[in-house]
Amino acid sequence: MTMLACAFGRPALRTPFHQEGNLPAFQQAIEDTIRVLSRGIWQTREGVEIHRLPSLHHISDGGIRRALELTVHELD
Repeated sequence: MTMLACAFGRPALRTPFHQEGNLPAFQQAIEDTIRVLSRGIWQTREGVEIHRLPSLHHISDGGIRRALELTVHELD
């Protein structure tokens, strides 16, 4: 689960939205986060794989899985 938390460790997700100066970079950060959570593929913007994580379908704890599914839904 610690590795999944890394998906949220991006400046774009910590900066208040009204202060975000680069909307395309913000949108890309959201898409990258959805990809990490949904498919378990953590990669650079250039597509180089950094690490594989458990995808939503591999998380056995139902409560955690539902919370992450809701998070992906809200990000989308």
